[in-house]
Amino acid sequence: VTGTYDWTRVNTGGYDPGRVYRYRGGQEWEDLGQPSDNRTNNCLVSFRGQIYSGGGPNTWGVFTRNERGEWVASQLFPRDGACSLFPHAMSRYNGRLYVAWPGAYAFDGANWTFVGRTAKTPGSLQTHSLHAYQGRLLAGTWPEAMVTAYAGGETWEPIGRVGVDGTEVNALVVYNGKLYGGSIPRAEVC
Repeated sequence: VTGTYDWTRVNTGGYDPGRVYRYRGGQEWEDLGQPSDNRTNNCLVSFRGQIYSGGGPNTWGVFTRNERGEWVASQLFPRDGACSLFPHAMSRYNGRLYVAWPGAYAFDGANWTFVGRTAKTPGSLQTHSLHAYQGRLLAGTWPEAMVTAYAGGETWEPIGRVGVDGTEVNALVVYNGKLYGGSIPRAEVC
């Protein structure tokens, strides 16, 4: 999936909307088109035989392809309030598709459900990573580089900060049975 992360010029830089490509083998890629009018397609996940792409900043939503290969909205999200969501991180967990930034939603294949905010932070909250570890769904957040675990309903429990003075957990990954987190601004891996 393509897009731009140039937040200073995303709306004024003349960028084209992001596109999704499917690998065909060798050095060949097939253009599957634009999921939406968004210039930032931040996440892409396969779920129950479908591909889902999330992004913004024009249309805050998750998009999928219908049986004719056309991109359609699976869900559009509110831009304001406690349930707002600009899809940034997406993951499958326990039979559902999760997406977050700042609010989090779960999709069971039929319905989207609000599942809370991934961290309790004053002011802004961003979720940059979602990953399963030891049977729990974890979220890596900004502005305090906090990792939280989904506890059901709308509850997320903190499990620790990544880095000495980290601000944003950009990646969570499991390697050899251990959980690793990467944070900025010092490019720390813990």
